[in-house]
Amino acid sequence: TPLPATPPPPPPPPPNACIKLVAPAADFASCLYLRNADLRNSSLAKAKLDNTDLYGATLDGADLTEATFHGSDLTSASLDHAKLARADFVDASLIDASLRLADLRRSTMTMVDLRRSNLSGASLRGMVTYRTNWGRCVLRGADLEESVLRDFSGAGADVQDSNLRWSKMSFAWLVGASARNVDFSHADMQGANLSGADLQRARFSGSDLKWAILAGASVDGADFTGAQHLELSQLRSTTGKAIGLPVT
Repeated sequence: TPLPATPPPPPPPPPNACIKLVAPAADFASCLYLRNADLRNSSLAKAKLDNTDLYGATLDGADLTEATFHGSDLTSASLDHAKLARADFVDASLIDASLRLADLRRSTMTMVDLRRSNLSGASLRGMVTYRTNWGRCVLRGADLEESVLRDFSGAGADVQDSNLRWSKMSFAWLVGASARNVDFSHADMQGANLSGADLQRARFSGSDLKWAILAGASVDGADFTGAQHLELSQLRSTTGKAIGLPVT
């Protein structure tokens, strides 16, 4: 008995008409569907990508300087090496997105969800964020110098080897974060909660730790020399031998 014929493969999906709009300063208000689109190395500086569906899109190396992403869905999108300086994100989703080595200098993020995203090696210098969720985000080796991180929520985040010098991160939530070798020098960390965080070999020279909570943190090799208001911080049950901590 002859075997049944193999059914033909399904036809390819129709081309995405929205891709025709790709250009600097493009406005995608009339065409919001860019899900899984391949936009790598595209020129989209100053583009309006508000409310667009960019789920799973590939934007590696794209020029998105000063682009806007208000209400956009970039879940699982790839933006490695993308140029996002001065980009504006409002109420956007970047859950599970990859932004490795991306340029986000002086960008702004308001109520953005960055959970489990990867920003390893990214430049975030001068970034301003408000009520942004960085939970379990990877920021290894990222540059956040002079960033303003209002209501920073980063429980379980991995910020190892990152630069947070002169940053403003008062009342940041970094419970259980991995923060080995982080440079917190001169950072405003008033009221920050780093309970249970791994702070081994972190540097706190000139940082303001008034009301900061480091209870249960691992501080072996950390340097607190010159840190301000240590006497008003909570240091109970820290483990390891740190430099510059008051003798209790």
